[in-house]
Amino acid sequence: MKILNVKIYKIIIWGICFLFLSHNSACVSIATGALEGANENQLRKNRINYATKSMGFDQAEFNDYSSKMEIAFACTDRIYEDPKYYQLKFKSPEVKSYKHYSDNSYISYNERILLSDFISENQSCLDKARYKYYSSPLVVEFKMIIERALGEVLFLYSRLDNGELTWGQFNRKGDNVVKEMEYQISSWESKLYSAANRAVNIVALQEEQDAMNRYRAQIRNEFRRTRNEMQALRNEVRRVENQNRFLEMCARYPGKYMNCY
Repeated sequence: MKILNVKIYKIIIWGICFLFLSHNSACVSIATGALEGANENQLRKNRINYATKSMGFDQAEFNDYSSKMEIAFACTDRIYEDPKYYQLKFKSPEVKSYKHYSDNSYISYNERILLSDFISENQSCLDKARYKYYSSPLVVEFKMIIERALGEVLFLYSRLDNGELTWGQFNRKGDNVVKEMEYQISSWESKLYSAANRAVNIVALQEEQDAMNRYRAQIRNEFRRTRNEMQALRNEVRRVENQNRFLEMCARYPGKYMNCY
């Protein structure tokens, strides 16, 4: 159980940092990285969130699930480190050797009692993240990959407990569960990359449109400013022309016009 927990935990932590819209300051997501500082702009964050939701991923849901799994795995780690389960760790340690894979012994009576308590406590920990439903397809798929792997490990424990598997067989099959989970996660990552790239393209196009709108507004303002300046210049020309005609009339007909200099 420990090695599976460690691998899943690392994948989830990677996911928190990788996934396009994590607002954790310690992580940079694909989309926010590609868009160079999306967290600095609320409009951009909103657009990214909307775009990624339309691609089948909800960051808030993923963050919720990952935080619950962190709590659950911290709980299972404490159980694994409990000295009373040393015999189980001895038979199936986190780092295995040839002797663990070739162990032909079956579970003993005392080990079976320990295993029962061990499984019960672990399931209580995992229940902290299990009974929550999400609507985002990619989050649901990720959750099911984890749940499926945990379920398969639980099934292997039951076969070990029933005497169907030796410790060596249990260790080998447990590793196979981890490999299958990693393969499924890899396929999920590809979907995630594709969704992230599409979301980035959507937001990039929206920002390009914004830039074009700003440029057009700038051009319109420039034309408006130029038009106002030209109108002011024409008004000044008329004023000067009128003033010159008035002075000319004053000079031509002295005393006839008021306000002549």
